[in-house]
Amino acid sequence: MSEPPRGVDTGPAPRDPGGALAATLGFTLERWFRQFRRDLPWRRRYDPYHIWISEMLLQQTQMERGVAYYLRWLERFPDVASVAAATEDEVLKMWEGLGYYGRARNLHRAAQMVMARFDGALPGNATDLRLLPGIGPYTAGALLSIAFNLPVPAVDANAERVLARFLDEPASVRSAGVRRRFESFVREMMDHVPPRDISQGLMEFGALCCTSRRPSCAVCPGAPYCAAWRRGTVADRPSLPKKPSLRRMGRVAGVLTSPEGRVLLRRRPSEGLWGGLWEFPGQDFSLEVPPFDEVSPKDFLKKLPASVPEAMLAREFGWAVAVEAAPFLRVRYSYTVHRVEMAVFRCCPKEGMPKVSGAWRWVPPEELSSLALASGNRAVVQELGSSGGTRGREEPSSSAVLPLT
Repeated sequence: MSEPPRGVDTGPAPRDPGGALAATLGFTLERWFRQFRRDLPWRRRYDPYHIWISEMLLQQTQMERGVAYYLRWLERFPDVASVAAATEDEVLKMWEGLGYYGRARNLHRAAQMVMARFDGALPGNATDLRLLPGIGPYTAGALLSIAFNLPVPAVDANAERVLARFLDEPASVRSAGVRRRFESFVREMMDHVPPRDISQGLMEFGALCCTSRRPSCAVCPGAPYCAAWRRGTVADRPSLPKKPSLRRMGRVAGVLTSPEGRVLLRRRPSEGLWGGLWEFPGQDFSLEVPPFDEVSPKDFLKKLPASVPEAMLAREFGWAVAVEAAPFLRVRYSYTVHRVEMAVFRCCPKEGMPKVSGAWRWVPPEELSSLALASGNRAVVQELGSSGGTRGREEPSSSAVLPLT
């Protein structure tokens, strides 16, 4: 069963009188899911807490990495009560490396609300679930359909792709009208098949069979009912908004060490990018240079007057500092659409060691590995500890340390 030439209409799209198509696809998806589903740890028993954690961890995260984080999370936080009793720093540390840290802060606040208002049990209705921080329409639908087996749609990116192809939807899948049509179709499927099999089946089918590139149309059990396959438009579905262009950034950061060996860190504001995480003070700026792959921190520093790193770090620290002429570490990392080249300098105050408070903290070397750090900063800690004492356990990281030459 091969895909017909693109743009060739082999006949009218399947009609769905009385929901027949939804029922047929629902039964097909159920059979496929029960035969080919992956053995994921949260599927072994549909505990609402486990499903909640898996959904939060897997947003913007590849499955293999998400499973590793899930197992580590459950070892540290086996239930809602343990999350609620933890400090925000402890929660952020367990989340370190996943990005989108607002999810972790919301999860922490939601766990405390579940303990205070719902006796430690996640509510099984949309009204109460939507009261919890970080739980929007999709997450509520996933919890209700998967954990509680209730007929509430949960349409993620994988499900969008599958439905866009089955129904040959030409409009953007992110538009409100298309989302309503998809959710209505999923509800019809759930009239015939257990809701948890539909929600998980759509996600799994999109991840393993109806993939974004090179979908397995030749062996797809749903191909006879797929309007995009019939019309040769599989490669055109789903229709997505244009991706924003990448933004190149430079960053100058400073490491200030006290005579006792403690390192000065700053905690980021609780809201916003990397909220509540710790970092080595520094400053970002736009990098208007040739294509990103041709840029290194050495290159962008050449474009700066020699006094600029010192001036930048003096503003960040709030007092005059002396900065070494060359960085001791260069790091490349990414977040959202930003690609950052960070040059890290050793520095020292020009007039005695300052006293700090509030968001600033002198951290002993042995405590560095226990703090949740903003992206790129873990590499700095590992470099500082490479001679022993502060390396600690290495966490998954998207940072790349670049050679100084």
